Formats: sequence, C-alpha cells, structure tokens
Amino acid sequence: MDKKNNVIDALNEKSWNMNSLLSAESLDLSRQTLKESLSLGYQKGEADALLNIGRRLFYTKGVSEAFEFINEALNKYIIIDDPLGQCMAYNALGMCYNMQNRLDKAIEHYNLSLSFAKENHFENREIIALSNLGDICLQIGNPYEALSYLIPAYDKRKTRTVNNETANCLRLTGIAFLQLYNYVLAEEFTDLAYAMSMELNDLTTIADCLEALSDIALETGENGKAEAFALHGLEYAKKINNKIQIVKLALSLAAAYITMAKPHEAINCLKEVKILCADSNLKNKIPQVHELLAQAYEDLGDHKEALEQFKLFYNLKMQAQHEASAQSLKFARYEAELIKTRQLNEIMEQKNKELKEKSEELEVSNHRLKSISTIGSLVTASLDFKTVINTIHKNLKSIMATDVFGIALYEKTQNKLVYKHFYDEGIYRTNWNVAVDSDTSFTAWCFRNQKTVFINDYDNEYQTVLPGHATTRGRSSDAVICMPLSIEDRTIGVMTIQSYTKNVYDKKILVFLEALSPFIAIAVENSIIHDRVEVLNRALTDEKRRLERATLKISHLANHDSLTGLPNRRMLFELADKAIEVSKRSGDKVGLMFIDLDNFKPINDEMGHNAGDSALVAVAERLQQLVRTSDIVSRIGGDEFVIILTNIKNLRDIEIVAKKILKEFEKPLSFSECTKTINMSMGISVYPENGNTVDELIIKADSVMYRIKHGIKNSYAFA
Repeated sequence: MDKKNNVIDALNEKSWNMNSLLSAESLDLSRQTLKESLSLGYQKGEADALLNIGRRLFYTKGVSEAFEFINEALNKYIIIDDPLGQCMAYNALGMCYNMQNRLDKAIEHYNLSLSFAKENHFENREIIALSNLGDICLQIGNPYEALSYLIPAYDKRKTRTVNNETANCLRLTGIAFLQLYNYVLAEEFTDLAYAMSMELNDLTTIADCLEALSDIALETGENGKAEAFALHGLEYAKKINNKIQIVKLALSLAAAYITMAKPHEAINCLKEVKILCADSNLKNKIPQVHELLAQAYEDLGDHKEALEQFKLFYNLKMQAQHEASAQSLKFARYEAELIKTRQLNEIMEQKNKELKEKSEELEVSNHRLKSISTIGSLVTASLDFKTVINTIHKNLKSIMATDVFGIALYEKTQNKLVYKHFYDEGIYRTNWNVAVDSDTSFTAWCFRNQKTVFINDYDNEYQTVLPGHATTRGRSSDAVICMPLSIEDRTIGVMTIQSYTKNVYDKKILVFLEALSPFIAIAVENSIIHDRVEVLNRALTDEKRRLERATLKISHLANHDSLTGLPNRRMLFELADKAIEVSKRSGDKVGLMFIDLDNFKPINDEMGHNAGDSALVAVAERLQQLVRTSDIVSRIGGDEFVIILTNIKNLRDIEIVAKKILKEFEKPLSFSECTKTINMSMGISVYPENGNTVDELIIKADSVMYRIKHGIKNSYAFA
C-alpha cells in the first residue's frame, strides 16, 4: 500500500510542477490521480489532487469552480492534520477571495497561510504568503505597507536562490516602486524578476513580469514598448490558458492603445475582456474595464457612450464601498419596518392613546435609525482613535445615559484590554487597563465570551455574569452595557457604556447599539491600521533610503573596478560609445590610450600581491591627476589601463598627453612603505581614423602597445 501511495504522491508532485506549463495535461493527470486515491482510500493523495485541480481551474475556468475543490482539499488536510497542505490551501482560498474583490477574506486566509508557514518553517510558503499580502496592499494603493511584506519576503530567500517565489517577490517589489513613482528601481526589480522567470521557464511569472513592464512603459511615456510588452505577455498567458493573466494583460494593452490614440483597437480589446471577466467571475477587474471604455469612447468623440461607461464604472466603485455599510444598516431598517407594520395593523383596533404611543415609538425608532446612519458616517470619516471616541460619546449623550463611556482595545502582547481614552462623569481620562483573564471585570467577560453584557440593576444582576463584585476604577455604576466590537469573526475590543442610575436602559437601546457597533468596529479598526501605517511609513521611508543607497552601491560596484575605483571594461565601453556619439556631431576626435605596465610581475613576485595591489592604486591615482576631468581613466584587468581623451582637435593634442604621462612616471611612486619607478608601454588609436567603434579602437591600440612592450618599452606609438 505504501508503494502505491508513493506513486500517487509522485503523480501529484508532477501535476503541481506542470501547472504553469501544460494546463490540459496537468488537469487530466490530477483528475486521474484523484480517482486512484479514492479507490485506495488514500486521503492525502485525494487532498493533493483536489488542490491541484482547484489551482488549475482557478487560472483556466474561474473562481467559482476552483473554490469548491480547494475548500474540499482544505477540509481533508485538516482531518489528516497536514500543516503544509493547510498552508497551501489557505493561500489558494485567499487568491479566490482576492479575485472576487473580497479583500478582507483574502487577507484573513493569507494570514492563516502565513501562520502555518512560520510555525512549521516552510520558507517558500512564507515568502508566498508575504508576497500575496504585499500584493493586496498594492491593490489598495499602499506601496509602503506592501514593501513591509515584500522586503522581509525577499530577505528570507536562500542566498542566490533562483525560484518562482523569489521571482514573483521581485516583480511585486518593482510594482511597489512603480506606485512610488521610482521608475528606475521599478524597472530594475522587474527586469531581475523577468530574467529569473525566463531562466526557470515559468510562463506564469513571465507573463506577470511583462504586464508590469508594460505598465512601467506606459508611466514613462514609452507607449510603443508598453504595447509590445502587453502583446508578448498575452502570448505566454494564452499558451497556458491563464484567464486571469489574459484579462490583466488585455487591460494593459487597452491602456496602451488609448495612449497611442487607437480607440477602436482599445474598445474591441475591452469588449472581449468584459466577456471573459463575466465568464470567470473576475469582479475586481470589471470597474477598470468600464473606466478604460469611457476613455476610449471619449477619444472617439462618442460622449454619450463615454458618459454611460463612466456611470457604470462609478456605480461599481460606489457599490463596493457601500456594501459593508449596507449590511450594517440592514438589521436596523428591518426593525423599523416591523414597528411600522405593527402600528399600521393596530390603527383600527387601538385607542387614540395607544395609537399615539405607537406613533411615538415609531418616531423614536426612526430617530435612532437616522442616528445610526449619522453617527456611523461621522465615526468612519476619522482615522484618529481619540477623535472616534469623542465623536461617539458626543452623539450618544443625546440618546442615552453615558456617565461612563469608553472603548477598550485588545493588546495581544500584554493580554490586556486597554482604555486609551474614556469618559467618567463627562471628564476625559486616559489609560485604564483590564486583564483579559480577570473574573471581576464585565469588560473582560464580554471579550472572552464575545457576548454582550446587559446589567440594568447592578446589585441584583451582577452575579448573572461575575462570581463576585466587579472591580471599578472609581464610583460603582448601577447600569452597565459592554458590547464586543468585531470584524468578521475577530473581536478587536469592547465598547463600555455605564450609568450611575438603575433601569435607564431598555432592549431597544441594546438593538440600537448592536446596529451601530459594526460602524464603530470599522472606525476603530481603521484607526488602528492608520496608527500602524504611520509607524510603518516612517520605518519604510528609512528603509527606502537604505535600499536606494544599497542599489546605488551595487550599481557602482557593477561598473567600477573594486581595487582602484576606476570604471571597469563594461563602463568603459558605455562611456566611450557616448564619447564617439558626441564626436560624430561635433566633428572632434577621440583618442584611446591602451597602457600596460612594464616589469610589473616582479613587484608581485618579490613584494607580494598586497604590494602589487597598492602599486596599481598608486598608478590609477597618478593617471587621473595627469588628464582632464572630462577624460576617462579605466582599468580593464591586471596591469592594463585604458584612457579615453575627448574633444580632441588633432593628433598633436594626444601626443602631448602621452609624453606628459611617460615623463611623470619617470618619477618614483610610493606604495606599501617603499618607493619604486614604474614605466609603461602605450598604444594609441584615434577615432575616426583607426575605427568607428570602441572594439576597433581597442584592438588597434592593443596591437601597437604589444609591439612597444616587446621592443623598446617605456614609450608610445600611434596605430
């Protein structure tokens, strides 16, 4: 049985590795593996095959079909207690939620994947989860926070590791710098990712990199390159039938068409994308389709259709923003409608007095409904926690008794609930802590049990919640409401409202607060995130500067000789090419001196390589002092140097410099606590007489130098 299970494991691994290359074959293989696993009752094989199928369907068919298989795989991984499988499945579900534009659920599942990766030391899975969280930050336009995930992800890679995870991390880092308008770093990181994915033949990441390069080209005004990158990327995406990538690259292509004044091509492209989005349930891309269509129709002069497309774009964006608020108001409106219906049914049966009471009840309910909307709008408009507390307190005072009011936030590291800002008898106070495990605190009980505490008569009711009297900061309250504040299924804190008078709260107040609490939870969560982002922004600003300095240092090392600091062969060719281009326009000449030190080997042999290195540094410094700042001194290897003389009018100017150098080197050089004369042989070539390219000039000058070195030495000659 173990042997058969091993075969199934090998087939699942093969299918996973094929996923980005051979979609149809991979899907068929996974389905066959699932069938064989079921026949053997091998649950891990079933789970791996289900995950493979879901992952492939995600890219080729759409989120809806993929979700069912991935979720079933997760359930099986949980049953067999497979942490790696759970880690991978949570990440895949996060991708599904992301494509449905449910970013809160996507973040939740990516974090679950990250937790499993950290706990079990799955390095590559940790990099993937961090990269996906960074991707979410990029989607909501927060590149600084994205880098707070991507930089640690990149640092976790093994030295010089070339794999899909590292390539994708580099690509996302490039996108972050693009959003920060640092186009140089954006292109540099994306080029690295592209080269790495080409080496791996990872078609998925190649297509993603080409999409990013297209976006960078659009931002820098290179519209033709943007179009070419997008078209090239589409070829790869279509090879593996990756519909998500096809949509994203088609959107980049449409954007390029619009900037290139090709509205007809853009519209045709976008119509196909719209159909593909609908078929694959890619909700988060549809607003962008309508936005680009509006631009294209406007360029065509069809303002009516442009307006219609913009309305669709605007409505979709607004719909996404209002969905959360609509859910929170739904219950409150439902309650108001019930009261209204009961009142209408009783109109003919109730006396005038009762009818008046019902009318007043409806009026109060409607007033509270309006208050929910008003307070909800006010508190969610602020990102400052103190302002949120002040706003809620100010508005609740007109509705209910609030002798004590505050919001306690959960501090995980201390396992405490902290009232950073609260009011006691109208007096503003700060910092009151409650231990989460306290058995004398209504707040702690509410948080632990995630249930509302509703006490209207403390002396007679406290024992329904606590085993003994509650601990109080000051005067004891007679009526208490403690309500958990939750985001999805995660409790972030507790809202506390108290009165020094008994029986001041009723069930309607409780319903009102329950309808208001989602707004408050969102506002509190936003303020927490805002504070964290402020800290991260400061840290990332410093990190960005450090990264830019490191990039500059790396760039310098790549183009300069590590011993002397002079330009190396690569930089020499680049600078010399530019000098020749300038000379073509000005009509001047360019001189190239190829220098080889005479009898340098004995210095290394007799005095050691350290002395030889010191001698080369001394030679480099003297050569730089003997030419103009506009001239170029470079070391191309060993004891060979090349000097480029620019803005030369005639050969006499070059000869003067050559004689000056030879004469100055008759003077001894000081290095490694010794003094020694170092002579040199020099071959000279001239543009355009001896060649039109750097290669030709170097070959000619090298040939002449070789003749001098094996002849009279310590001299020069022209080609």
